[in-house]
Amino acid sequence: MAIGQFNKGASAAKPAPAKKSKWAGVKSSKPRDPVIHAGTYRLQIERGEVGRTGEWFKVHFTIAAQADGQSMHADGDNVVLLFRTIDDAGQSRCKAFFVAAAGYDDDAGYDAADPDGAMIDAFFDRGEDSALIGRFVDVRVSKGREKDDGDYYRECVWSPVADAEQG
Repeated sequence: MAIGQFNKGASAAKPAPAKKSKWAGVKSSKPRDPVIHAGTYRLQIERGEVGRTGEWFKVHFTIAAQADGQSMHADGDNVVLLFRTIDDAGQSRCKAFFVAAAGYDDDAGYDAADPDGAMIDAFFDRGEDSALIGRFVDVRVSKGREKDDGDYYRECVWSPVADAEQG
């Protein structure tokens, strides 16, 4: 039997229903917050933001000045740092930031002024309405262990900025 006989007398096929693309209805994402790169900075605290799961905390900064001039950032750039808050290591890194941001040189001085950690809780609860907003803090950011995605963990050494130098 010849192939032509199969098509003989066949009615026109109904068009297949339009297949919906996997892209239909997808919304474009907002740009990600730029994470700070290795360098030495004076940062101004802009706001804090608790992650949806409560396992991390993000602090937004503006770069006021850079010490080494070798950074990928410019003065005035907005950057973020993420802190894990679910384990002891993450909490101690987070507290090191708060100690310096509040103007203390060490835990003992901070703990004497805020033994219950109320300032930290207030910052988490009112990330844009905290006494720390607008304060300056110095940090040296270095590259830590490499991540699976090719980025790296940030290792931070925080230093307070004297009250006389606060804007």
